[in-house]
Amino acid sequence: MLQLSELTGFCCIMDSLDAVLKPLPFLAQSLLSTTFISVVPIFLIYFMNSMITERSRDKFVHILLSFALGGLLGDVFFHTLPHLMESNSNHDHADHTGHHHHSEEVMNNNLVIIFGLLVFFLIEKIIHNYFETGHSHSHKDNTAEADH
Repeated sequence: MLQLSELTGFCCIMDSLDAVLKPLPFLAQSLLSTTFISVVPIFLIYFMNSMITERSRDKFVHILLSFALGGLLGDVFFHTLPHLMESNSNHDHADHTGHHHHSEEVMNNNLVIIFGLLVFFLIEKIIHNYFETGHSHSHKDNTAEADH
């Protein structure tokens, strides 16, 4: 469980990191940030391969993939597509004060699309788990068994 003192320490680290990065030019900030988000997963992969069991690693990878997919879907349907569908072609992020709104109609359409994807996913999981017929799609070479 995360303690308040640990969170305070994390905030101090982030504040000092922010104080170091803000005076740098935008290009340097971009390069350092990109390097950071590219290097951290390398250590995560090393940790996953050397410190935890294969079964735990598989579960952990599925959880990470779920978060990655959720993040990508959220970004696409709630940020990128609304920008593409807006009628105002000269839309600029400089007009916003850190938070901006999209048309309610566009957001509702995207919400219905995501809900539809979720329903199809759940139907597929239910059918796979409860109505599976034992049919396999194995890619093993069965020619050796056929020769006997």
